[in-house]
Amino acid sequence: NVWFGTYGGGLFRFSGELITTYSKSDGLGSDLVMAIDQDRLSNLYIATYDFGIYKESDLGFIPIDNNEEFTETRCWDLHIDSQQDVYVATSAGIYIDSKNGFNKLNRKNGLIDDAARTILEYDSLFWVGSSLGFSILQNQQVISNSVKFEYAGGKIRDIEKLDKYKTWFATSEGLLCFSNDSVFTYLKDEGIAASNSYCLEFAWGNMYVGTSSGLTKLENGKLNPSITGYPIDYKEILLLLFDQRGRLWVGTEDGIYTLKFVEEDQYEVEYYSKQDGLLGATCNMNAAYLDQEGNVF
Repeated sequence: NVWFGTYGGGLFRFSGELITTYSKSDGLGSDLVMAIDQDRLSNLYIATYDFGIYKESDLGFIPIDNNEEFTETRCWDLHIDSQQDVYVATSAGIYIDSKNGFNKLNRKNGLIDDAARTILEYDSLFWVGSSLGFSILQNQQVISNSVKFEYAGGKIRDIEKLDKYKTWFATSEGLLCFSNDSVFTYLKDEGIAASNSYCLEFAWGNMYVGTSSGLTKLENGKLNPSITGYPIDYKEILLLLFDQRGRLWVGTEDGIYTLKFVEEDQYEVEYYSKQDGLLGATCNMNAAYLDQEGNVF
């Protein structure tokens, strides 16, 4: 199964050649699906833009406990950690729903900005990207933020780590690499397809960057734009996800592509759009998920 959230088209699932869609009529509070994650019991959680968090059940999609806390904020990302605590990035900060109670973190608690956009968990630390920079959390507390490292970039939309030494950020003002307490920036004139970048994914031993003007590959420290040719070149790439069948899913403003590596910079391409049954073809940033069994949501 392959699941994706869309901007106005709800949630949809690929199962072989069959596409199934889920929307407000199935219990979702909104058709603007921003993020998806799953707990260890295989329950699916869905963050909507303006109506909180929903949990998949035999009765459909039901709001989670404390959902009223999210209904007046914009939800951007969702992450369930190894303790099964639910972290939600919103326009009003980070909400944490855990066995020990409900917690909220914002600028008063040390976040660089209330407008949290993305969350990455790595080695017991939580990296939170926002409109003004990044914050680092541990044990539900802010332990550092990007002011310490003199970061002055744009909105952070996605974060990835290949190892403990480097942290990569897709931002509105370029691709950033944070290493050894320093920040390095890659802009369009340095090889990226566009400075305005949305998403990151590791596939086939390299890192791929989705930008407002196509896909860029980072290989051995060098950026290579326009790797796929028409029709993906110049598309706005909003999400990337690499599955266990060796396919890179590429979500755009007008549908989803899958890439399968053939040889150096050559790929087999498939395309899905409204003509294939999607209610809405515009994907949301990073609204896809790979579960423990290899299914892609």
